[in-house]
Amino acid sequence: MSEKDDANYLKLIKHLDIQPNELMMIGNSLKSDILPVLNIGGYGVHVPYHITWAHEQIEHTINNERFKTVIGIKDILEFL
Repeated sequence: MSEKDDANYLKLIKHLDIQPNELMMIGNSLKSDILPVLNIGGYGVHVPYHITWAHEQIEHTINNERFKTVIGIKDILEFL
């Protein structure tokens, strides 16, 4: 997906014929991978990377029951 925003994630769930709460995005960018999916009612799992592009940084803490941060990709298995 070239433009990761709420509208395009909504198009994706419509295309997949699923509900927002059936979508889990796993990514290293809070701003473009995780926040839009949380905004539409999906789940977000953040796998931090040691380098974050300045454009992808956010200034606030995410407090959402559908959000998790994991140390590595294998840690996602407990959420599936």
